[in-house]
Amino acid sequence: MALTKVTGDFIKAGSITQGHLHSSHGITTSHIAEGDKLFFTNARVDSRVGSLSTSNLSEGTNLYYTNARARAAISGTGSLSYNSTTGVMSFTMPAQNTSNITEGSNLYYTDARADARVALIVDSAPGTLNTLNELAAALGDDANFSTTVTNSIATKLPLAGGALTGTLTCNNAASDKKIAFRRTGGNSFSIEHDSAFIYFYNETTSNVVFKMANNNNTTFTGDIVAPGIYVGAANTSYDFYNNGTSYFNGTSTFDDNILIPSASHDLHIGNNLSTTGKVRFGLSSWNNSLGLESYYMVLRTNRNEGVKFIDSDGYTYAQFNASNNSSGAYNTILAGSLDLNSGAVWDATTQGAGKGSLHIDPNSGTDHAGGAITFGASDAGGGQTAQGGIYVRSDGTYGTRMYLSTTDSYATGSKTTIRLEAAGGLYVDRGNFYAPIFYDSNNTARYIDPASTSSINGLSVNGQLSMLGNNIIVFGPNTGWSKELAIGGNANNSSSTRGSIGVTNGNLHIDAADGGYATYLNFYDGTGGIAFGSGATTAVAWMGPDGDLWKGSADNSGSKYWHAGNDGSGSGLDADLLDGQHASAFQAAGSYAPAGGSYGTDWYANNLYHDDWVRNHTNNNGHYWSSTGWHLYPRNNEFFYIRSGLTTSTGLAMVCGNETVRGYVYADSGSNIGLLNNAGQWSLQCDNSKNVTAHGSSRAPVFYDSNDTSFYLNPAVQSRLGSLKLDGIISGSASGCAEYGRNHAYHT
Repeated sequence: MALTKVTGDFIKAGSITQGHLHSSHGITTSHIAEGDKLFFTNARVDSRVGSLSTSNLSEGTNLYYTNARARAAISGTGSLSYNSTTGVMSFTMPAQNTSNITEGSNLYYTDARADARVALIVDSAPGTLNTLNELAAALGDDANFSTTVTNSIATKLPLAGGALTGTLTCNNAASDKKIAFRRTGGNSFSIEHDSAFIYFYNETTSNVVFKMANNNNTTFTGDIVAPGIYVGAANTSYDFYNNGTSYFNGTSTFDDNILIPSASHDLHIGNNLSTTGKVRFGLSSWNNSLGLESYYMVLRTNRNEGVKFIDSDGYTYAQFNASNNSSGAYNTILAGSLDLNSGAVWDATTQGAGKGSLHIDPNSGTDHAGGAITFGASDAGGGQTAQGGIYVRSDGTYGTRMYLSTTDSYATGSKTTIRLEAAGGLYVDRGNFYAPIFYDSNNTARYIDPASTSSINGLSVNGQLSMLGNNIIVFGPNTGWSKELAIGGNANNSSSTRGSIGVTNGNLHIDAADGGYATYLNFYDGTGGIAFGSGATTAVAWMGPDGDLWKGSADNSGSKYWHAGNDGSGSGLDADLLDGQHASAFQAAGSYAPAGGSYGTDWYANNLYHDDWVRNHTNNNGHYWSSTGWHLYPRNNEFFYIRSGLTTSTGLAMVCGNETVRGYVYADSGSNIGLLNNAGQWSLQCDNSKNVTAHGSSRAPVFYDSNDTSFYLNPAVQSRLGSLKLDGIISGSASGCAEYGRNHAYHT
């Protein structure tokens, strides 16, 4: 057993000394219990010393420091002041300037005294010559300036004239005039030169009269006026005369303009005229010319004149008028027709940017600018004003727009009738759009034939749609049964392929498609009630205005259904029996427990009959079918739950006595609820967004818009619709028509 306790004198007294307790032996204060004498620690010393202040010390001859004692020992005089309360010292600089100093023989400097001394030296000299350095620079720093100037003047030609003893050389820049000849009241000329030419220059008009090249060729920029100029022998080579006729014997080449100065001068070309320049007509200041410019033959005229083309009989067949301004507003007059013999195979949908046989350039970068083809009126303005035309506007934000214009006012001129938008839309801005048949360009099977039958995909009517006379609206035939529905007319428009809804004398008839006047459901006005038919011409049941429903004719002579008066012999009904069982066969009202059992236990029965409430008084449990998982139970005092055994759907089947399903009340996991037909297909569907979709036709005396009951559909009388879209035809007899709205201006 291990030794756990030292008792008695097991350790001899004095055998453990201070040396044995040294930390080098592994024994520290951590191995010794602390008694009333506490160990020394830095924290204990810091805590003890840190809590001491001068309040724990007696004050001797050396007094403690205090703010008050320090501030009282400081003082200030003169410009130095001291606040012993705050300890702040302030120094104020005394005002010292020349006003405080007495002026002696040495005067103070002032700007006025300095400016006065300088003015005596400058004596109002210009700013660039008011210093000695500027004066020396102006004299070229030449100490012998007078002699230099005298010698320079002696080398100059006097203004009165004289003789030059040497060559006159002009070495200025090519653009400077070298020798000038000036005359008061007349033109001034000069002679100048550059590296290639010497120029005779008209300074008054700023034109070169002629220039001589280094190869001795002379070029004249104006006319050469002389009785005659001969190049070779007279009348044999090139002869130029001032009598109106010039001779060019042989091939002549003109590298510049050919000028015919007036109407009395002619240019006769017996063969061909070949020139790389221009043939010019009129005075030299005019800009009339015929010539080649950038690979084009150009017939040019100035802005004050035009160009005419006249045949040998003097008949003008083409005239190009000048604008007489700088705007470029020219016009052309053709006396006959214009034939453009040019064409191309254009793409049927996108013709691209290639130019056509006739191209009109707006010649303007202004937004919405474009060309136009306009037409004048024979009885207005001599045909010179635009009373119709084809106009184009263009802009980079939308492309191009075209306007086909006519007018009903010569004073106003052209007005847009048809507008073609950049996106391709066609708009009739004035008047109406007339055509025998209007086709859908995307599907020509859809069309409107106002005089006959139309086929359209939808019709939106913002107002009343009226079918006058005995005309009807036919929907269908449908794709499932090839049957139609006719609305309107004189009622009873049914046939073997068509059911009908019609009105007679205010009565609404809903008849099936089995021909003749077969009655199915007729609503009579006043106190007539509702007739129910089986397809024959007579009704099999009636509902009177008081809500009673009886069998037979409208005279209320038949047996009433589920009325106190129909319980009796021969009625086929007995109010005392239910499925052939008398009330005595049912369990009486009150609680029931099976024989030998207690409440809460299971019990079984083939049939359960009762003539009072079946109650569950302890909880909300209801009926449960373990084989299918169906539950019927109340969730609370507001909702009753019908829960199927599936998580995807639930529903109720409406079944006749022969177990034939006639339809369903149905809901699915997508929060859709509504009615299904006997084939399990949606008939009326309501989704979680409160949208109701009828997958077949909807029937009622009047259909109202729930958001605005001023809009409604009343098949028997008159309807008010925001819009009506039809996927079918509107048909009627040839004498019928549809009435659309009533305009506000004329009430028609």
